[in-house]
Amino acid sequence: MSQKWLRTRTLKWIIVLLLANFVLLFVVVPYCMRSYVRSRLSPNELAVIERAYKPPQFPASWAQVEPLLPEMQTALVAFDEAWKNRVNYGKPWGPTEGQRDLKSISNTYAQIATGPPLSDADRVAAETFVKQDAELVTATLALAARPDFETGALDAPAGAVGEGRFIPYNTGAKLAQMSARLDALNGETSRGLATATSVLALARRHPASSFFAQVFAISENLNATRTIADIAAQCDDPAALRATLAEMERLDPQVNLPLWDAIELIDVLGNLRALKREGYPVDLDFSKPATYLIDQNNDSMERFAEWKIEQLAPDDPLHAEYAKHLETRYVAPRRSRLPKGFRFLGRFYNDAGRDIMMTVAVPDSQVAYTRQEVTAARFHLTELALAERIAKLEGAAAPTAPGDLVPKYLVTEPMDPFTSASFPRSATGGFYSLGPDKHDDQGALTYDPTNGTLSAGDIVMRAP
Repeated sequence: MSQKWLRTRTLKWIIVLLLANFVLLFVVVPYCMRSYVRSRLSPNELAVIERAYKPPQFPASWAQVEPLLPEMQTALVAFDEAWKNRVNYGKPWGPTEGQRDLKSISNTYAQIATGPPLSDADRVAAETFVKQDAELVTATLALAARPDFETGALDAPAGAVGEGRFIPYNTGAKLAQMSARLDALNGETSRGLATATSVLALARRHPASSFFAQVFAISENLNATRTIADIAAQCDDPAALRATLAEMERLDPQVNLPLWDAIELIDVLGNLRALKREGYPVDLDFSKPATYLIDQNNDSMERFAEWKIEQLAPDDPLHAEYAKHLETRYVAPRRSRLPKGFRFLGRFYNDAGRDIMMTVAVPDSQVAYTRQEVTAARFHLTELALAERIAKLEGAAAPTAPGDLVPKYLVTEPMDPFTSASFPRSATGGFYSLGPDKHDDQGALTYDPTNGTLSAGDIVMRAP
């Protein structure tokens, strides 16, 4: 009887210890971890987390995914083929025949855009880049010209074969702008303006798109407007200037659509939309908490490649590519065999991990938002420069305020995005924005992002 009692007592203690360990492992530890993480976060970061447990404030139309038109599919294939046909395809950062690596293209583009003036050798190199990559330039501009470019059709789901067109887009855009600037150097300013304006169209995209697409749009908007402004200062053709200005005004509502208030969901929603276009089972239900979308996105990171293999015929060339992709890039998904109760409690760890992941981008959100506003300011200042250049060529008096250019040259008066007020005019004659610090330096102190995105100074546009 005593031994039986001891065995019963021992069994009870074992059960108690197991339960205690269970509670410790699945309740106490994740709770303490999550509490510690939250105690280290700023109010802004905590607000981001709180939003994740509420329904996302997205327009219902963002849940609709437009099918790819055959013409867009053809344009995408042509773009991908043009990228693959490059001599240095697969070795983007290594030196290759004729120094046609992307680093050389980037360096030459930076020099032709910001100075110093190109030497004869550098100019020949730039012309060689454009000539040898004419196919990529043509394919890039063809994509920009598509009316459905801004629907997000270019976003590929994470885990897809051939994903990530960021470097090809960036390279194609730089080469196209290099071509535009070379045209201007050769006296073909009208053609240069047309090419640069086409590049500006690359800044269009669906607002519910990927983070890379957002960054790319801001970058190309900034670079293209700078190219347009530089070429316009040399152009004496009012018709070409008017056509450029009209296109900028048309594109204005379509570029730099702000989404930084939901920066933690940009990639999530963009990826889910791309998955839905592929046919992957996705539920874009905005009436549920944002965590519902986040969990679907996380699940797809593991399962998409495997799902895609199941959809493809065994003799489809993509079948072998996805199989290889799955082996080399991802660990084969392993279905959880834990009981549902364990998986439910495991969500406590998921919540803590989700809290950490969602706040990774938050410290940079203000910087990203400021860059977007800087780009918008330069965009509007370029519109003013174009209008003022046209007025000057037509013999009109120099405007003292942006409103003087409306409605003869501009449909509406652009406003400084940092102050929501009219752009002032500097002593040197150019319009300017007050910049991120919102302090009026009378255009005497020029904003330079290399001093820091949030640095002081005004964004000045020289008078034409």
